[in-house]
Amino acid sequence: MASKRTLTPSDLASATPIEADVLAGCRDGDRGAQQRLYEQCSHRVHRLMVRMVGWQDATDLTQQVFLQVFRKIDQFAGQARFET
Repeated sequence: MASKRTLTPSDLASATPIEADVLAGCRDGDRGAQQRLYEQCSHRVHRLMVRMVGWQDATDLTQQVFLQVFRKIDQFAGQARFET
């Protein structure tokens, strides 16, 4: 089982370029970056939603989660892994 850890500002600086680029693009409203972030993370969110509410509502709730993510991405300070 992977351990959780806090992402420090130095971790952000050393993040792989695509991760840093994707987050920066999302902050700038880049639809392509938003699509990449969704493709990279949506499966985990969807699995969690299935466990919480069942298959029928999971897809809609996953989309709602990402709408909120994109609205508030500028508030992400990098003090934790983005996936958390």
